[in-house]
Amino acid sequence: MPPQPAVIVTGASSGLGLWTSRYLLEAGRTVILACRNEAKARQATRQLPANAADRWEIRSLDLADLAAVERFADALPTESSYDLVCNAGLIYQGPTRYTVDGIEEIFGVNHLGHFYLTRLLLARVALRKVVVVSSLLHDPAKWSPFPKPALASVEQMARPSGSIEAAYPTSKLCNVLFAYELHRRYGDRLLANAYNPGFMPDTGFGMGSSPGQRLSRRLLSSIGPLLGFAIRAKDSARHLARLITHEQRSGLYFDCGREARSSVESYDQAKAQALWNESETLLASLRPPRA
Repeated sequence: MPPQPAVIVTGASSGLGLWTSRYLLEAGRTVILACRNEAKARQATRQLPANAADRWEIRSLDLADLAAVERFADALPTESSYDLVCNAGLIYQGPTRYTVDGIEEIFGVNHLGHFYLTRLLLARVALRKVVVVSSLLHDPAKWSPFPKPALASVEQMARPSGSIEAAYPTSKLCNVLFAYELHRRYGDRLLANAYNPGFMPDTGFGMGSSPGQRLSRRLLSSIGPLLGFAIRAKDSARHLARLITHEQRSGLYFDCGREARSSVESYDQAKAQALWNESETLLASLRPPRA
């Protein structure tokens, strides 16, 4: 029986990514913790199973730097096969921030960095499963305090001239569109799905760090799961890990542990194709041709 693919988990140094890595290790898988902050990742590995120390490794991956994405992909042994969990995400408030390549940072990390990583892996190694972590916020029909997603051309999302208030929900819509288009283009050789992890207040992601915000986070972390409007990261991660360890159909959207319908717009194939093609065009303008 051939060995199971190693699993690359982006953003594996905390929260959902760390818990997912832990469950994958407990299931006997080998895990590559792909992290921007290697020191933080090293600290986090104390929470991984002690008896799995020979089945994980940390590799540097900065999704806000396309050259760094290339270095990560180029360093992987080509004779091995891999599964990929596109989990790392970014949100911020205040003035527009840019990646080293001049791309708005939310779009650059949440979509373009993962898109480029996946494309490089497809060209270099045997990629078996890809799970793209999205969010309920991608769906304008669902209530949230965030602005609704505002899908535009890749050029407009990469180099916005106005407000970026909708950048995060929009990037999460891009995640679903990408997962579906990946399935349509490569479904004969890999399995690709999108995953909504649910509202996880215990991660603190996007919730601020003032004393009042920290108190709110603790309260939501305590009562949210009990009242059914939140989920602990460790519980959501268990569902996410199962999308890798168990056989699933491809081209689907999972709401925590359940197959579900994503937003109406996410099924628009013309928009998914445009996102893919325009992302490739943008990358071609930013990175030199590769042999």
